[in-house]
Amino acid sequence: MDLWVTLGVLIKRWYITLPLLGLVVFGAMRVADSLEPTFTATAVARVLCPDQTRDPQTGELQDTNAFCADRAVLDISQDAGVFMNSTSTRRLMSNQGLLGDYVVTDNDPPRISITAEDVDEQLVLDTVQGAVALIQSQVDQLQGDSELKYTATPLDIPREADQSDSGAVRTQITIAVAGLIMVAVLVHVFDALATLLARRRGTGEVADDDFEYDDEAGDPDGGRLAAVPDPPQPAPVEAARPAPEPESYDDGFVAADSSGPAPRRASGGETNRWGR
Repeated sequence: MDLWVTLGVLIKRWYITLPLLGLVVFGAMRVADSLEPTFTATAVARVLCPDQTRDPQTGELQDTNAFCADRAVLDISQDAGVFMNSTSTRRLMSNQGLLGDYVVTDNDPPRISITAEDVDEQLVLDTVQGAVALIQSQVDQLQGDSELKYTATPLDIPREADQSDSGAVRTQITIAVAGLIMVAVLVHVFDALATLLARRRGTGEVADDDFEYDDEAGDPDGGRLAAVPDPPQPAPVEAARPAPEPESYDDGFVAADSSGPAPRRASGGETNRWGR
């Protein structure tokens, strides 16, 4: 549908458009109010070398060996990210009563981020904390019984989740867009039906009244002309009259017959059949 044509129809049928738009706005607000707020929490863990420690007061990392194997740290963090993204791990989290649809961000090794979102704030916090504990356990199992082990230490464990109303806003936008499309369609259908009905009514009036209208005629009565007369009927054809009987005369002449030549008088006063 053309945008300007659609706007023209909506404005033309404003008495239909405005109530429908009011229903759409009311419905979007009601649905948004019925939705519960969502909570989001993110926990971050980091893989450390065996000779790295963290200052308990400042929280800064302290390297006792400047030649720490950075390549191994990156490999272990990436392996831990793959493990957390696997289907079996997500199923394990769900079986423990935690969320299985968390988001793993491992594009900044050796850091791994776990983000969870739900309407239950405590469930969100338990999920990210359980994910960090699972990462620590997995990193430890990957190294076996080595004396110097790489460790995964939590960098940020949230105690409160962030409340978000993005779900309600997205729902309102979705309902508003869908409602506008439905309003445009309904108004177009109503306009088409109303126009068709008006045309049919106008055609029926002309046929019933048997009048013709001519706006260009300039008739003082508003273009209404007199009734169209019936075409003239042909005059009846009279029956052919019979031909008159031939008349006879006393002087010996016979009226000429149309079927043969006229007789002639003979020299002796008598007339034969062929006029000789």
